[in-house]
Amino acid sequence: MGSPSLARRLLIAAALAAGASVSNADWILWTEFNARTVKQADLNTFVVQTLIARTAGPPVRIAIDPLGGKMYWTTAGVGPNLLQRANLDGTGIETIITAVFPVLGVAIDAQAGHVYWNETNSIRRANLDGTNVRILGTGGLIQDMTLDLVNQKLYLTRWVGGSGRVERSNLDGTARETLVSGIGNGSLSGPVGIGVDAAGGKVYWGYFDFLSGQGKVQRANLDGTNIENVVPLTSDGVDALILDLPNHKIYWTILDFNVKFGAIQRADLDGSNIEQLPLTGIFPGGIAILRVPCPGDMNCDGRLDGADIDPFFLALGDPAAYLLQFPTCDPLNGDMNGDGRLDGGDIDPFFACLGGGQCP
Repeated sequence: MGSPSLARRLLIAAALAAGASVSNADWILWTEFNARTVKQADLNTFVVQTLIARTAGPPVRIAIDPLGGKMYWTTAGVGPNLLQRANLDGTGIETIITAVFPVLGVAIDAQAGHVYWNETNSIRRANLDGTNVRILGTGGLIQDMTLDLVNQKLYLTRWVGGSGRVERSNLDGTARETLVSGIGNGSLSGPVGIGVDAAGGKVYWGYFDFLSGQGKVQRANLDGTNIENVVPLTSDGVDALILDLPNHKIYWTILDFNVKFGAIQRADLDGSNIEQLPLTGIFPGGIAILRVPCPGDMNCDGRLDGADIDPFFLALGDPAAYLLQFPTCDPLNGDMNGDGRLDGGDIDPFFACLGGGQCP
């Protein structure tokens, strides 16, 4: 039999190194700007591990390429302005972009082989190895970005002209439009972090007021209508925000610059059940969720059940349609016989695992 894909081996190896269950382990990764570190914690045990003890420059944001088995992060401030990547265990660090201006947000389109980032006021895209750089747009101070791969859209938060905005465009930067404006004053307060729930028809963002230190989480319809506060205004400033859609959660980082205090909080997508993760002594900036593949988990919700049957056969019969519907999932989650490919030979092992627990 053949061996699993490199990305799958890296995910499993990282899980074993962290002492987590390969069948169902989610981690949260974050950057720490002042300490110049990248850390992670298992979301079951909340044991903190340092993946990268010293980055070349202060790290800002982080994104995961689950198919390539890589993490990407940006650096800005004192030191070089870089876009870097490494294996998921922190080894194999590479600099793929050296920039003149601070590098802030980052997002990955693993299927198309593209990485997106911004250098202060310009949006850029390149191949995952940093080649073939293109400028997709300019203007204002861009804070964060995310991709809606279902609808092939790029969303970003921008501070410009005395107004904080949520904007979107096509993935190539064309057809840019402002969805929400007037979020803060675009100078000392405005939107930070951004996430899209395409199935739910919502875009989420954080808000940070640098003068008061206050923050909140807001959302709107994908066209910018029906703005609502999901997490009400608090004394803690929101810095970064991501969505964990399979588990119907929002995660965000909070900062108190006066006491050098930070935390990671989460809530349901509607803002209910707010809780702070039991992580002490951290000062997080950017955050990302890493999900280890469970064999047969074809909808990437962290478990194998009846909801995976239709996605399994979709991946088997129409891989392109599967990747469009589940852009962050690895089709080789369905490689149940371990021969390195998804084909008819995986059908019986899939149902043996689903029905009788005979799993690889």
